[in-house]
Amino acid sequence: MELNIAVDFEDYFPSMMERLGAEGFIGELCNGFRLLMDGQRGLITFESLKKNSVILG
Repeated sequence: MELNIAVDFEDYFPSMMERLGAEGFIGELCNGFRLLMDGQRGLITFESLKKNSVILG
């Protein structure tokens, strides 16, 4: 049995850049990394991804 799954991908970065400006966009990216990182190590680790993705839903 062969599965043909098509995935549409829409790149929202250009519209976010336009709306937020360069500094605002970089700030939002940094906020996202902070949400996912291990606060003690200052890195996004596999463990921090598992823990924080459960918290974030």
